[in-house]
Amino acid sequence: MSDKFLSSDEYDERAHQLYNEGQYDEAIDTLREGLGLYPDSVELLVGMGYARLAREEYAWARRAFEEARGLDPDHEDTLAGLGEVLLKFGERAAALACFEQVLTLGFQDDHHIPDLLRESRGLCEELEFDADTVSYFLSHIIIERGPQPGMSTWRKRLFIALAHNAATPATYFKLPLDRTVVMGSRIEL
Repeated sequence: MSDKFLSSDEYDERAHQLYNEGQYDEAIDTLREGLGLYPDSVELLVGMGYARLAREEYAWARRAFEEARGLDPDHEDTLAGLGEVLLKFGERAAALACFEQVLTLGFQDDHHIPDLLRESRGLCEELEFDADTVSYFLSHIIIERGPQPGMSTWRKRLFIALAHNAATPATYFKLPLDRTVVMGSRIEL
């Protein structure tokens, strides 16, 4: 690469493209160059880990993922990659711990749609709107137990109870109730 002044994101994008094309050696060269300029870039380290993993260089992949984990212990791609590598080394318990951490982190994601809309304003002309006046439209399905065969009674009851206890979409996505329209229907199991 002769381009100077590339950001770590640009190095990551180039390496990702090379990786997707199966050009792992070139991807590693790009990542190595990027890491020379941005040694604390978690994304570049993760990319290096996956490129090494693709070349079956498990020790080098492990090193990259562990270094990335040292910089950001809760980075989901790091944990998933490290889990894969640990499986290659036969360290099943440690790999499962990584995968469980990924699952735990995934369920902690914040889904605040109004804030995400505010952040997206100005990205392009099509996204010109006032996030404080947007209306939201949701569907709501009420599940009831019916006489239809095919599912045992206890399974129907369990499914209905789980669906009943789930957070409403408006609550889950933190939508303003005064600007949210909900249309419903009923389904019998």
